[in-house]
This record gives sequence, structure tokens and C-alpha cells, in this order.
Amino acid sequence: AFIRTIPDCLRVMYTVALAGATIGFLSLVVGGGKIGDTSRLGLGGGNGTLADPNFLCLYILIGLPFLWLYASLNTGFKKILLLSLMLPMFVGAARTGSRMGLLTLVVGLLLYLVFASVKQRLIVIVTGGVLLILALFFLPQRITERFTTYFEAHSAQGEEAAESAEFRKRVLIRGLELTAEHPFFGVGPGEFMDAEAAEAGEEGHRGMWHYTHNSYTELSSETGIAGLVLFVIALFGAYRGLSPIRNKNPDVRVRRAALFTQMAVVMTAVGAFFLSIAYGGIVIVLVAISATLQATVANRAKLARLQASENPR
Repeated sequence: AFIRTIPDCLRVMYTVALAGATIGFLSLVVGGGKIGDTSRLGLGGGNGTLADPNFLCLYILIGLPFLWLYASLNTGFKKILLLSLMLPMFVGAARTGSRMGLLTLVVGLLLYLVFASVKQRLIVIVTGGVLLILALFFLPQRITERFTTYFEAHSAQGEEAAESAEFRKRVLIRGLELTAEHPFFGVGPGEFMDAEAAEAGEEGHRGMWHYTHNSYTELSSETGIAGLVLFVIALFGAYRGLSPIRNKNPDVRVRRAALFTQMAVVMTAVGAFFLSIAYGGIVIVLVAISATLQATVANRAKLARLQASENPR
């Protein structure tokens, strides 16, 4: 609400970038796995958000586009330093063993490649290939197997990953069922677990007692179809509203800021398919960043037109 200039917008994006880099670094220094699963990385203890490897991975990955933006607008030693901060972020994200994170990163990179130059595409592809080879050599076997396991397994770690995928499938189906049963108002915000367990009890079996693991079914089952539609509109507006800025703005900083913000929004939209993040946190921050950039660019254009009308040639 207090941002009025392009430099202010960039400072906010740089803050997100450095926060992501800090999280990535701390996850490697003081992070640890969940109880009974020391191979997967988490940060913090108890029920903290970043203690969950999937949430940790998403928070790290969302910082990457903004750090990339920060580096692209600098030169010399500062550029090298900023690019070097990406390494612990990639390592930290990989060590979480999050398949959601892998898919999210791939989608973000594909979006970037669509709008990148030939040189930039070559750099991304070569760097990605090098990182993939290093991951195959240095990541624990249980992590690499997790990335390649969905519904069939050949080891204890693979079995855990397959069970996780199967559980998410069941929760997804229950979310869709509750949406069909309560299409207009849902079961109430944050009430999916209770509603699902109550129905399970009435049918004579135990409830799952778990979140939906999907922001879209979280909203549709808890707030009804209207809540889901509003959420999708917010994400779509955060992405689509930046396209004219990315394509036509005369300021290269603004064009790049629009592109990398779009990357972050798309990556969040993908991550939302696998995590319950609809009510706050990273979604609100990214929608706000996009809206602020759009409003700031529009205000600057309006001011330029006003000045031109007052000082005609």
C-alpha cells in the first residue's frame, strides 16, 4: 500500500529474493529431516511451516525468480555474488526431495524459455543439465528415488513416496466429493478435516484427519465454487495483468520485473495443486507484488501523459 515508485517495487522483490536465499542457506546449515525421515530436509521444528519439506521447497523456489531478476540488473562482483546465492537454494530445494518442487521449477523454467533470447535459453539448458548431473551424483539415493517414484516402489524410501502419492490422491477425491455435496458455501473455511472425519464416522470408518494437499479443492470444498473462482481470478489477474508490461514497457527493468514476477506466480499456481496455501502467506504476497507493479506502471504512464499535455511541443 505504501509503494509508489518502480524502485520501491524492485526493493520488495529483492527482499523476497534475499529471504529465499537466506532460507536456502539456513536449511543446509541448521536444517534437518522430519522425525524418522532424516533424508528429507526441513527447517525449524514442531509444526512450523518450513519444517515441512514441501513448504520449504516452495518458499525457496519462489525466491529464485526474484534473485535472478536482481542479478540480471547488476554487473561485476555483485552479479557474481547474487548468482552464487542460487547454488544453496538449488541444493536446499533438491534436498527436500519434493516432487512438487521439481515440477514447479520445470514449469517456471519453461515459461522463462518461451520469452528468453537464444543465448539465455542456451545458458539455462546447459546450467540445468550440469545441475541435473551433479544431483544424480551427490544427492542421497533415497532422495533421487523419491523423485522417480509415484505409485510403484522397490525400496523402503520408494514405498514411502508411493504411499504419499496414493494418500494425496485419496484426499483429492474426498475434496472433490465434499465440493459436490456443498457446492455453494462449502463446509466452512478450515473445516475440511472435521467435515471429512464426520462423514467418515457416519459411514463407520476412520477419517483421514488431514488437509486437502490441494489449494483448489481446499477452497472449493471449504468456501464453495465461488471461493475457488475468486482465487483463480486473483492468480490469473496477477499473471495476465503483467503481460502488456512485459511486452511493451520501455524500461528494461520493468519488463524483466514483470517476467520474473509472472514466473513466480505460475510456480505458485503449480505448487497450489499440491499444498494447502490458499488462505495466506506466499499467495497473498505474490498477488500483492503483481498488483503493486501494475498500479505503479499505470500511475507512471498517467503522470507522463499529464506532463506531456501540460508541456506540448
